[in-house]
Amino acid sequence: MTRFILRTLTTVRHQLKNTRDTLTSSLKAIIFGSAALSLSPLVVASSSPTITLIIDDIGYNLRNGLRAVNLPGAITFAVLPHTPYSQRLAKTAHKQGKTVMLHAPMTNVHHRAPGPGTLTPTMDRETFDQELKNALADIPFVQGVNNHMGSELTQDSVRMQWLMEEVSKRRLFFIDSRTTAKSVAAKTARSNGIPSMSRDVFLDHIRTPEAVHEAFDTLVRHAKRNGHAVGIGHPHSVTLEMLEARLPELREQGIRLISVPDQLVAMGQVYQDSPPVFAAPNNLPSRSPAFWRSEIQQLTRYKETDITHSKIIRRDVVIRRQEINRQQLNRNEKEAVQRRQLLPEIPPGTEFPQLKRNKHHLITGRSVILPFSPRINLSG
Repeated sequence: MTRFILRTLTTVRHQLKNTRDTLTSSLKAIIFGSAALSLSPLVVASSSPTITLIIDDIGYNLRNGLRAVNLPGAITFAVLPHTPYSQRLAKTAHKQGKTVMLHAPMTNVHHRAPGPGTLTPTMDRETFDQELKNALADIPFVQGVNNHMGSELTQDSVRMQWLMEEVSKRRLFFIDSRTTAKSVAAKTARSNGIPSMSRDVFLDHIRTPEAVHEAFDTLVRHAKRNGHAVGIGHPHSVTLEMLEARLPELREQGIRLISVPDQLVAMGQVYQDSPPVFAAPNNLPSRSPAFWRSEIQQLTRYKETDITHSKIIRRDVVIRRQEINRQQLNRNEKEAVQRRQLLPEIPPGTEFPQLKRNKHHLITGRSVILPFSPRINLSG
């Protein structure tokens, strides 16, 4: 009975807050209505608050992972490398038009195990780069990077510089999860010219229905106050239940759910020298669902990264097959050369004695097979 009363009070409190926000928005519209009329349609459209929502820790739980991928709206999914369902969930999210990023495991001050592929402050440059490249190669359709845990490593300016150099080389974006106030990751990303943002609100730091609803309200207030907010959640059942119920409210409150790449472009954070990997081509041909299913089936045979167009997938597969066939031919030719090198050198004009047929010697045409040497061609 007590739990039912608490749940009822929580629902009433959310309704009162929504009513207050609606009245506040209406009052602002009345006060600033004359000023809004002088703005262009583009400015008015861009002035609406936006929320970027990221779901971390994708890869271990298939059921909750698929449930998260099926959430409505432009949600970004941070996938843990080398996990049982990382590639399957990344491909499913990409197929539904969602953004996929690498959730890079990093060491933390609490000494908890982040999981496989962890980046540590004790790694040298070569080991660090190789571990990061392996993690990026494990996640298909990766467009950006954010940190998993990392309250220790994100304070290491040297290794954050190593990280950002690889991120910049691949033209990816970076999101600082800010698991510590001492993080230098976002600052290092900006100094390297990398499109980046930082987390504003954790939705499920406390995993209770009341706490996650309160965190979502905080995210909404932050977006209305500052124009934009970045929220990070995890595929916990309590978080997914809250998002399934509350995400439709954003449209009613005039808030748009926007992906990380679209928000970065809206903020003017793009690579200046070349288009970023996360920017989709404008001239993509219209394809049937059967075509894209075929392309995804081709991808399951090879681990692909940094693919932005379907033709690149098909061409890359063809090139790989040609290289395999060419290697086989080169191997056969090499073995033939080795066999020829085993033959004894016979001076020109050498005369061979007449051989008799018996069980030790055999004459076949113009070639003589001896029991102690390979075939000798006597055709000249």
